[in-house]
Amino acid sequence: MELFLQIGFLIIIASALALLLYTLRIPSVIAYILTGILAGYFGFKPASEDIDIMIELGIILLLFLAGLEIKLKGIVELGKKTLIIGEGHDIIMAVVSFILAFFVLKLNMLASFYLAIGLTLSSTIVVVKALTNRKELATPHGKILVGTMVLQDIIAMTALAVFSSLGTGTTILSGLGMMFLKGLIIFFVLIALGRFILPKVFYYAAQSIELLFLVALGWLFLGVSLSGFIGFSTTIGSFLAALAISDLPFSFEITDKVKGLRDFGILLFFLSVGFQLQITKALLLNWQFYMLIVFILLFTPFITSIVAGFLRFTKKKFLLCLHCLHKFPNLP
Repeated sequence: MELFLQIGFLIIIASALALLLYTLRIPSVIAYILTGILAGYFGFKPASEDIDIMIELGIILLLFLAGLEIKLKGIVELGKKTLIIGEGHDIIMAVVSFILAFFVLKLNMLASFYLAIGLTLSSTIVVVKALTNRKELATPHGKILVGTMVLQDIIAMTALAVFSSLGTGTTILSGLGMMFLKGLIIFFVLIALGRFILPKVFYYAAQSIELLFLVALGWLFLGVSLSGFIGFSTTIGSFLAALAISDLPFSFEITDKVKGLRDFGILLFFLSVGFQLQITKALLLNWQFYMLIVFILLFTPFITSIVAGFLRFTKKKFLLCLHCLHKFPNLP
């Protein structure tokens, strides 16, 4: 009951702030983050476990909608460009970030690796939300960017597998091999179910819009639960669950019904971001903090321009990719 009252009160504050900022043409996301910051400052925020659940739920719902709109065929068709943009951008950014952390900021080896990963990976939910607001998820550059975000999630999982293996005595190769095997299992299981079994289920459920919505949610959380059960990423599981049913003729109806839940998930996510932001005087007086900001603002466009130029993107497509990849890296 306490968590319910906390979230209810925060939603009231967030809606009031969003109305105020809307008159100034400021996005509602800022209101959500400000609400979270204020709640954290005054000690009125959920427990850390509840915050983690809120973050995960927001990403799960958004990636499920993204998978429904993109379609499996769209990802396959643009696979080469997705790999080039995603891996090209990430490798260059990671190497330069590590050099900056280790040689300039004088951090130790492990801390430099963590900082390099944090500076390299963009926020999946921010990128997908930006594309959703512009109604460009299904465009070629939208598919490339979402594919890039999924690749970055896989990179994050790979890094976690490497770091966890360092403290357990297991070899890095065994950790990576196990993660790769889990990914293959969940991919083929969900896609096979979506190809051979789910069409009949959804055709029957389509007799009622409410039943169709309920079955879609059941399938989403089945995919998430299977991913979590075998120790794989639940967010990638939600994306794969969506891809498995994205070619069904009812995907538009499902998308329309789930949009409300998606927006609620986005609210929970950005409230949680605000909870965890700790803007202290020491941080504002730290020269390293400003160096990282300048590095992100100046170097990321440079990397993106190199990769986009290699693929011979048009000026518009390049600017759209830059706009999304340049948003909110995951600073640790």
